[in-house]
Amino acid sequence: MKVGLVESFNRPGGNATGVAFLDSELVGKQFELARELLPKATVAGFLVNPKSANAETQLATAMAAKQAFGLDIVVENASTERDLETAFAAFAQRQVAALVVGSDPFFYSERILLAALAAHRALPAIYYDREYVAAGMIANM
Repeated sequence: MKVGLVESFNRPGGNATGVAFLDSELVGKQFELARELLPKATVAGFLVNPKSANAETQLATAMAAKQAFGLDIVVENASTERDLETAFAAFAQRQVAALVVGSDPFFYSERILLAALAAHRALPAIYYDREYVAAGMIANM
């Protein structure tokens, strides 16, 4: 829909086949989970790839979560390895208590680095895929 491949999920039109991941819609639930796990937290981080087709939707969902859960959400953009390190430094400087990582193929490809950066800073992180957890175990061996 957002990318223009189908008219709607209910009636995609034509002979469209494939799989749709609604992980952008999970961003709000991820912030809700962070709030439940860390009820005294006031600042949360959100990592998003500005080059992603889902970036705009993910940011809108994060800003809605900001209102709903009373969190100050620090948004950092990253589309390179260097950007990731800069983003984590900014999260530390802003005293982010929890991190939500947006869904993106680049982030998935850098999941070991992301898990290592979060572990190094003792920053609780919520990811959209269990493979990040497995990567975290590899990164911390």
